[in-house]
Amino acid sequence: MKIVLIVYNEAVDMEVMETLGNCALKNYTKVLGVFGKGEGMMTMNQSLYRLYRRGLITKDMAFKRSPNPEGLLNLIERGGVNG
Repeated sequence: MKIVLIVYNEAVDMEVMETLGNCALKNYTKVLGVFGKGEGMMTMNQSLYRLYRRGLITKDMAFKRSPNPEGLLNLIERGGVNG
């Protein structure tokens, strides 16, 4: 299984969807919304944690993709709160 994350501005939604259709990309999940902290960016582990908590990926998948599995485990154990 491969994961591709495409982040784009909502203003270009139709163009992105058209491009995906032209590439014959199928079986994808479109997640709408603004993700991130109020102050800006988040770490890969924070993003994986949020996807896991929303049920969009499994815990196993999150750990396989994490650049720092120990840090991800820490986030999960603390309920997403950084210590």
